[in-house]
Amino acid sequence: MLSRTPPNGRALRDLPDHITFTTRLPASAVLYGLAPPPTGRHGRPRLKGERLGTAQELAATLAFAPAKVARYQRTDTVHLAECTCLWYGSFHTRTVRVIWLRDDATDTGYDLALLTTDLTTPAPRLITRYAWRWAIEVTFAEARGLLGVGQAENRTRTAVERTVPFGLYCYTITVVWYTWHGPVPRTRLSGASGPRGTPPRPSRRCRTCSPSSAG
Repeated sequence: MLSRTPPNGRALRDLPDHITFTTRLPASAVLYGLAPPPTGRHGRPRLKGERLGTAQELAATLAFAPAKVARYQRTDTVHLAECTCLWYGSFHTRTVRVIWLRDDATDTGYDLALLTTDLTTPAPRLITRYAWRWAIEVTFAEARGLLGVGQAENRTRTAVERTVPFGLYCYTITVVWYTWHGPVPRTRLSGASGPRGTPPRPSRRCRTCSPSSAG
């Protein structure tokens, strides 16, 4: 799961083992060390370690290492640092990783801080995965706006599980057809500025894709 907005951690604390969550870490988020082992004394064990600070505070103390990252159809040299910790205010006692990215032209601070529940995937691959979110978000928004995906008033779980994927299949076919046979615009089709390498998509003003033009 990818998100560009801060999550509702309460709903994500008990994700299944085969699902991970990655999002941009808010600048105001306070991180903590992992809980120390039980001492054997009476009382409740500690749920979190010492306060580590915000992403900005930690970035000033971490050692960044150069790495190659593939994103937006190009490979960039960036500097990465990471830390395994707790975001106690949102994910409570669930262990998370925070990855800091500093572009090659940046000397201090950081340009991107990602929080993820994926504790094993290498940091460069997670950066690449996060960059995919643009195409995913645009796909969901346009599938809903152009074809009404997700707006069917289904009443049963089986109907929902069938209707939404079918609508996304229809959207995929529409984009492929438009890429090969649609009119060639003079400006970007979607009207939004996306990252380099974003494929053309039909816009809301495209009469070719409207329901009234289907024949």
